[in-house]
Amino acid sequence: MKPRDLTIAEKAKSVLFECGWRQGFRQAARPNVCLVDALAVAAKTQHWEAITDAVQHLRFESPDEAMAWNDMPGRTFNEVLERLDAWA
Repeated sequence: MKPRDLTIAEKAKSVLFECGWRQGFRQAARPNVCLVDALAVAAKTQHWEAITDAVQHLRFESPDEAMAWNDMPGRTFNEVLERLDAWA
């Protein structure tokens, strides 16, 4: 599959593997990304509307809900990857 043929979810997974996954606030010294950051990088946008559209494909109401889900204590990297695999 060519890179331009990948879904945003597949691109987001690549971003997560490349940068590392994180929960909570971004730290300047670390390049880690949360689920919403990975979607924004994958979609090549910081526009809230485009990010909202992306998280709604993952059955979240909003980016805020997706961030809260990502940051929930006990959440695992594998759960994040599984959510991306469920891209509708």
